[in-house]
Amino acid sequence: MSASLSIRFERLGRTGFVVTDRDRPARTLVVYRDSHPAAFAALRELELDMASVTPARERLLLGVIAAAWRARDAQRSPQWAGRDPVLRPAA
Repeated sequence: MSASLSIRFERLGRTGFVVTDRDRPARTLVVYRDSHPAAFAALRELELDMASVTPARERLLLGVIAAAWRARDAQRSPQWAGRDPVLRPAA
């Protein structure tokens, strides 16, 4: 991932989120299904401020999303504990 990525944020229904590379739509960076406020805020920051987000900040934001995912699963679905959002490499 690089700071030059052009991010498209998409809300799917009530709790689904997809973040993709606008320049290469097949490149899905994150698939996240939750309404955790910290994760939602991190996704919005990726969408709105991507032009100024450094690679380190991008990793931090994706870490917030992953942490919220893990916390949600640990509470609601112990059998899924530890599963991160789907991170797919560039095509």
